[in-house]
Amino acid sequence: MRSEETRVLVQHCRLLEDELEAQARKAGIFTHPDNIGGARECFVKGFLQDNLPPKLRLWTGEIIDHTVTPQSTERRKQVDVAIARDDVPAFRIGGDKYLMPCEAVLATVEVKSNLSKDHFFNALDAIRAWRTLQRLPSVGFKMVQSNIPDRILNYIFAFQGPTVETLIRYMEEYTQFRGVLPNNLFDLCVVLRRFTIVPNNASVFVKAPEGDYAWLEQKQDNLASFLAALFNSACMLMSSPPNLAGYFVGRQPNPERGGTVSITEGGILSALTGTFPVVVKANTAIDSVFLERMSSSVVVSPSQGGTEGEAYTVDVSSTRPPPGPAS
Repeated sequence: MRSEETRVLVQHCRLLEDELEAQARKAGIFTHPDNIGGARECFVKGFLQDNLPPKLRLWTGEIIDHTVTPQSTERRKQVDVAIARDDVPAFRIGGDKYLMPCEAVLATVEVKSNLSKDHFFNALDAIRAWRTLQRLPSVGFKMVQSNIPDRILNYIFAFQGPTVETLIRYMEEYTQFRGVLPNNLFDLCVVLRRFTIVPNNASVFVKAPEGDYAWLEQKQDNLASFLAALFNSACMLMSSPPNLAGYFVGRQPNPERGGTVSITEGGILSALTGTFPVVVKANTAIDSVFLERMSSSVVVSPSQGGTEGEAYTVDVSSTRPPPGPAS
């Protein structure tokens, strides 16, 4: 047993820590805080893009759920980096800013040049807002059994920051100031060359016998802890198909009528009102096409193609109960 030997990926993460630290110093050439922070945020995005699975995407913008309205400003915080699955759409508003359904987002990363008390409180406020978002139940089944919460995971990454004792004091002050429970304020907080702190739930570190949080003060390997959290948690959430049906409820104005259309080799068959002809082309099969309207459905027959040019009259006057809402 040679547990003291450094594994390849651990060495890889240590070299990445050196690289990120050098890039952060390079960004310090700027004098404006927004330029410094923006450059360092780009460095973290690049690191994530290079080391996460290719089916994960990185977005910036606002996260919403199916209940959010334009007036819900308190629940719509801008996210520095959203780690998202690639099979759910995001809606570009302008530039590189997106409006993201919460079902698409696996995790958020708040990137801070220096994790001051104000920056830490702002990050926790954003996390609280994102945790009010309600994901719609998955339309499929989970392939992996785990204790991962069915919500967005929230990480804080800082290039510089306080000691772990000072951060714990910030956490205590925040719970008193905001009147919130002290447990699970975030899913992981890393200060690059200082420490990693996580909820004491065995998501990253072995679960301790007591305590709400577990932490390690160390000058290296904090980046490895960050990647481990992403691999063990966010990547596993990709197994459940998303459900976006609730985002399109309550549209105004309501449609005056609705229907379906079938496209065949002979063209398009569509339902209007009253009685209308359907011309069947040669060798074109019409497989019991259902034309659904707001309060009626009819069937076009015969079920097989007819003679070219032969017309079939369809009467939509017969009514059937309208289809029920989708389950």
